[in-house]
Amino acid sequence: MMFASRTKLLSALVCLMILSGCESVTDWFEDDEVLEIRNLEPLENKVNLNVLWEREVGNGIGDYFSRLQPQVSGDKVFAADRQGLVVAYNLVGEKIWQQRINTGGSFFSAGTSAKLAGGLAVSAEHVYVGSEDGRLLGLNQETGAIDFD
Repeated sequence: MMFASRTKLLSALVCLMILSGCESVTDWFEDDEVLEIRNLEPLENKVNLNVLWEREVGNGIGDYFSRLQPQVSGDKVFAADRQGLVVAYNLVGEKIWQQRINTGGSFFSAGTSAKLAGGLAVSAEHVYVGSEDGRLLGLNQETGAIDFD
């Protein structure tokens, strides 16, 4: 019985010594480091931007999270909505083409919307768009035709 009590006491002392190695006793009573707060100087605008035109594409994204943002390549602006509508505009806001991307349909339907979510990316010849079901499509920048799926 006495042996068990000594073993418990010895075990507790060993644990206390091991834990005390993590931090010294003097650190217990020191103040935390005081950080200096710096105030930022206000920025003044160097360029005044004006909105030349704006357009809405499709029905937006609804209550869903999406990374869809317009992309610019050369003299074209490309935008898409979540339901699979991809649109190209020129720099003055005139629509050049639009393409509706659907998943495979049956004989009686045109298919369901592609649920675009991966965002748009552009290269010299293509507009790339990704869907929630893992599809990657390449649309021709000039015509909007689907070059690959």
